[in-house]
Amino acid sequence: LFQSDPPACWYCDHWAWHDIFRPCNFRCSYAELLQNQSVAEGLGLEVLRSRWSVVKMLHLAKQWQHDERVLQLDLEQFFSSFDQTLRCLLRFLYQVPVPVSAPRELEELMVMSKELPLDMTRARQGGNLDKAAKPDGPRGADPRRHNWKHVSRTPQERQDLLRDLRSSQRHHWDDFLAPAADALESILDASPTA
Repeated sequence: LFQSDPPACWYCDHWAWHDIFRPCNFRCSYAELLQNQSVAEGLGLEVLRSRWSVVKMLHLAKQWQHDERVLQLDLEQFFSSFDQTLRCLLRFLYQVPVPVSAPRELEELMVMSKELPLDMTRARQGGNLDKAAKPDGPRGADPRRHNWKHVSRTPQERQDLLRDLRSSQRHHWDDFLAPAADALESILDASPTA
């Protein structure tokens, strides 16, 4: 993402690399390119940049679809029911089936999770999302301190952002994002651990 020759886009495919850096004649970094784009154009570049990663993620999800040693979770589950999803994750890690009562360690972890800003709904209600960021160190402010906005949205704000993405990036949405989302949903629906 920083200056290199040739410019790098962090594991994007060759066609995406070409389309991303052609406008600057391959003489800029990805970060520099984003700084000179509108939000809609930046979203388009990010769809191109992440396309190969999404394809690899779908391949792995499909490959592990019926593997009971793999728990597949949709990020939306954490937003809609954080405690229930975390409990599911911990039960999976502890290998505790649902009818069996949870061990004391699992319940202690659930209690500890309430003290940390893991649940964005709880963190928003508490009003302090900076608790999760490390204090400023010798190199200055922790960059994570400024990155909470994308995960601290309300469900309605997330829906609005998704609607904006769909409308501003219709060709990316129709040609890649919607089919990828449908493929992932199909994989998760067929997974015994999802």
